[in-house]
Amino acid sequence: MISISTRILVALTGFGSLAGSVIFVATSASTGQGIATGDMGWAAFAVWALFPIVWWAVGALIVIRANRHPVGLLLTLVGLLTAVVISGIGFIADPGFLATAVAPWVLLLLGAAYGPWGVTLLLASMVLFPDGRLPGRAWRLAVLGPIVMIAVATVAWALRAGPFRPGMPDNPIGVDWLPAALLGSVAFLDPLGIALLGFAGAGVLLSRFRGGTSQVRAQLKWLLASVVPAVVLTPISFLQAGPATTALSSVWALTLLLVPVSIGVAILRYRLYDIDRIVSRTLAYSALTAALAAVYVAAFVGLQATLAPITSSGGSLAVAASTLAVLALFQPLRRRLQSVMDRRFNRSRYDAPRIVETFANRLRDEVDLEHVRAEVLTMVEATVQPRGAAVWLREAGR
Repeated sequence: MISISTRILVALTGFGSLAGSVIFVATSASTGQGIATGDMGWAAFAVWALFPIVWWAVGALIVIRANRHPVGLLLTLVGLLTAVVISGIGFIADPGFLATAVAPWVLLLLGAAYGPWGVTLLLASMVLFPDGRLPGRAWRLAVLGPIVMIAVATVAWALRAGPFRPGMPDNPIGVDWLPAALLGSVAFLDPLGIALLGFAGAGVLLSRFRGGTSQVRAQLKWLLASVVPAVVLTPISFLQAGPATTALSSVWALTLLLVPVSIGVAILRYRLYDIDRIVSRTLAYSALTAALAAVYVAAFVGLQATLAPITSSGGSLAVAASTLAVLALFQPLRRRLQSVMDRRFNRSRYDAPRIVETFANRLRDEVDLEHVRAEVLTMVEATVQPRGAAVWLREAGR
């Protein structure tokens, strides 16, 4: 049963997440920032507008379905802080906003929510994944230490007097009598604490994977399937690649949006064991695309160089021949690559025909019905992996 305080927290974070998205859309539309003619394309703009809502919605669903799961509560708070960040960015995009009286307070709230606590809560949800508890007491210091470091750095930053940055308003709660050098000397604790918390999270996930059951490992695979692309694309997204920057920003934002979805699937165990199939199919079709592209380019270049001295339509013939070669190779190459990927990443599908064949061979000489029923259930669970299975044997004379 969900307590009243938990319901109020979920409702307030939901209202804040929705309000932040609405403010982001409204301010971006009024200032011309974030739309296709501004800093990002329509796809990335839509993803960032939905970002707080999706994180909060997944967190709220986990809280409701998994009985106040701590990871669900953390995800709702991540949605709220993300809403604060994007709504603040929408305000700051207007040059005239910095001259208003509320600008210093918005900058203060944005600075505290952007790096320190938004990232901290996100990493903390990874540390507590999937059961909401640390794997042992030995991990408490490794997790609480970086959080304390981030808290100290955030408080020191919030108490520094003077402008937040050159050309920006002064800190409204800055304390003049505190030495600025002393407060600035602990600024390194923020990135250091975030890095250490990230390493602690990676260590916790590795520990859970090595000592976990098949269910826990499947849950971790769902998390890693979305986190790894997001981590890989994060530094790449800061590169300025001309026209490719907009598309790259959209893909990166979409990978970040898939993280809470994968967490929700893993914790609620919805189609949990499909992750092996997803990984296998993704790798197989990625390898197939790269191989067919290489074959097409090699065939086209080779045929064009060979046919150019013979006929003036060498380019058209090269395109036609290369296309036919790719079509001819598609099915056999796909089956071969899929078999290789299934053998490595989807053993249940790869072993299913062998399990059925072995079962059929044993069944020929079996006369005990109870043993047959147990063998059927074992075979079905190993090959199909249903949520539940039962065998009904018709009684004699009915």
